[in-house]
Amino acid sequence: MTQQDGEKKRQIAAIESEAERLRGKARRRLGAIAQECLAKQSDHCDCEAVEKTLGDVVPDFFERELGEMFRGLSRGVAEALHPHHQRVCDLAEAVRQVASGIFEIAHTERQGAAGLEMTRWPLTS
Repeated sequence: MTQQDGEKKRQIAAIESEAERLRGKARRRLGAIAQECLAKQSDHCDCEAVEKTLGDVVPDFFERELGEMFRGLSRGVAEALHPHHQRVCDLAEAVRQVASGIFEIAHTERQGAAGLEMTRWPLTS
């Protein structure tokens, strides 16, 4: 197994773990809301009222939770990519040095490399 395979497996496991955590949190939170709604009803079950209450809560719940999940996973991906990014920067610098020698142009070493970051969440427009 290569380092890349191991990192891929760790990232997949992290995503699966986060998904399971979110499913459990959703079950508890939405179940509690449904129970609370049913408890407010007297002797009959108004399923439409329960569905409407859950329908009002679900979008906000998942938008908040998926945002938190995305931020956490983004940090994990950035940490996993950091060593690779550093190698790319080192290789680019070596190419610049060789090119400056071949083409007899001045070489100035770059000060620090820009970090890798996701600038947009893929699920938003």
